[in-house]
Amino acid sequence: MGVRLREEERSEGFTGRVRSGVSRASTLFFEQIGQSAVKRLWRQKSDDIWSSEGTRLAKMRPVLTAVLSDLHLGTRSRADVLRRPKIRAMLFEALAPADEIVLLGDVIELREQPLPDVLDVALPFFDALGEALPDKRITLLAGNHDHRVVSDWLEELRLQHAPLGLEQRTSPSASRIAAQIAERMPRNEVELAYPGIWLRPGTYAQHGHYIDAHMTIPRLESIAIAATARMAGGLPPAPRTPDDYEAAMMPLFAFTYALAQGNSRARRAIGMDLSRRVWQRIDSRRDIGSRALRGVGIPSAVWALNRAGMGPFEAKLTGATLRQSGLNAMADLISALQIDAREVIFGHTHRPGPLPHDSDWDVRLFNTGSWLYEPNLLQTTAGESPYWPGTLVFVEDDKPPELRRLLLDASHEDLGAGEAYS
Repeated sequence: MGVRLREEERSEGFTGRVRSGVSRASTLFFEQIGQSAVKRLWRQKSDDIWSSEGTRLAKMRPVLTAVLSDLHLGTRSRADVLRRPKIRAMLFEALAPADEIVLLGDVIELREQPLPDVLDVALPFFDALGEALPDKRITLLAGNHDHRVVSDWLEELRLQHAPLGLEQRTSPSASRIAAQIAERMPRNEVELAYPGIWLRPGTYAQHGHYIDAHMTIPRLESIAIAATARMAGGLPPAPRTPDDYEAAMMPLFAFTYALAQGNSRARRAIGMDLSRRVWQRIDSRRDIGSRALRGVGIPSAVWALNRAGMGPFEAKLTGATLRQSGLNAMADLISALQIDAREVIFGHTHRPGPLPHDSDWDVRLFNTGSWLYEPNLLQTTAGESPYWPGTLVFVEDDKPPELRRLLLDASHEDLGAGEAYS
């Protein structure tokens, strides 16, 4: 299934960079486009076909980029669907036409198990990816659950007094974890990027964990980030830089990674299982305790958080309010970071979009969903479940981004019911 926006719906938002009478591609400022878009334009130019008389016979070859995020490889719950060979084969088949593959953060799950246990599950996936799709360009980004992948590299940048821009790129050798991943794909060109990348002029992508500083739903992560930011004097007023968000979030990321390397009791306290159980009680259970939590406990806690200056948070917690809070937070982040883009692709929320019924979706925004089986968020079939896993976003040079939901025909059993969370 594909979702495209009409061209007239996308005409606003990326303006002011074209000189009169000349093409956009030839006049964009390289420092604003980003390194990845510059490389893309150079590769396209090198692919032009010329006759012996020097006449160009073909236009630049389109480059197709596939973007996916939130694989969460190595979860303790075994809910990462790409550990299952059938699902993995479906993904690799869909990725075959792509020139570039962007893994947009939370690729491995580093909050639930010690690193060696995670890599026991994750590295075979990259073995299979490299064997199935050799010679593809692969860019690896980090999110909040695998921030450790880039933490040493970011520390090196700080020691050099180098500010963190919207797009930074380096070799996987800058990270011990990324280096191990790249070693499993020797026939692929692998790069490490953070916090985001320009996929093409006008299209920016990042994992999206910075939106937690703007979320109004009192998720545990948003509350922890608000507390950390408050202790550090609060986020500065907009416009902001990626370093501002890193300063507020890095303590939490380092703490959760350290706990995951400890004993099983500590890991249970911070893993995704906790969030899953809390949301299940709020959203679906009808017992007296759950009703009291929704009607009294959460409103009282939200009042206290807002009173302490850690909000604004809202007390009404539903699937609809969660989605809208995420969309508003994405728009707020774009504004705060002054991202001058026609389209911005996020992951992080696990909610792909826009889907066909999302009539009120901001036309600038795209979300890659997840590859995680979360039965508490799912109905019987994919058509009833916006959080159904298995989404890719394809970006081709001259076309709008396109969502493809690969697992619409998969059953709960295909996704891991009976094994995951058991």
